[in-house]
Amino acid sequence: MKMGRTLGVVATGGILFGLWISGWLKGFGLGDSKFPGVQVSTQQTKVSDEDVDQTLSKTNASTTLASSTDSRPETQAAPPVLDIIIDDAGFHFRNSQTYAIEPAVIPLDQVIQQALLTTPSNEGPRVKIYRKASSRTSNEARLSAALTEAGLKPVDIYWHPAVTE
Repeated sequence: MKMGRTLGVVATGGILFGLWISGWLKGFGLGDSKFPGVQVSTQQTKVSDEDVDQTLSKTNASTTLASSTDSRPETQAAPPVLDIIIDDAGFHFRNSQTYAIEPAVIPLDQVIQQALLTTPSNEGPRVKIYRKASSRTSNEARLSAALTEAGLKPVDIYWHPAVTE
């Protein structure tokens, strides 16, 4: 009985010593906080336009579509993948050739019309949605509901997890 208690005390002491030493060595554990081995981060990940542009240029390298820098007319065909950026003002498209965010705010009904013009494929989503730090949750919810009501499946919609600048 006494041997079992001693082993429990030694094991507990060893674990506590390991946590304490990992705080000093910073290579073991998660380090850099008030308690050794514990780290909590509440920062948002930010992605620059250049990072997004590089990613999109890789996925859209085979896509060649003429488009102007003005907002898209309703009769123009949408690219195979439609990039939508949400900010506090509303919705914007990303130009499929220059990957620049078009400055004109696009009404939700026109966004849905353009999304429905994209062609479904097995290669990936039809719509990619990016959020700026200033995006409003209400705009995101309206867009999500409208895309679902229009008949787009969850696999057709990609919500980029990081904030776009």
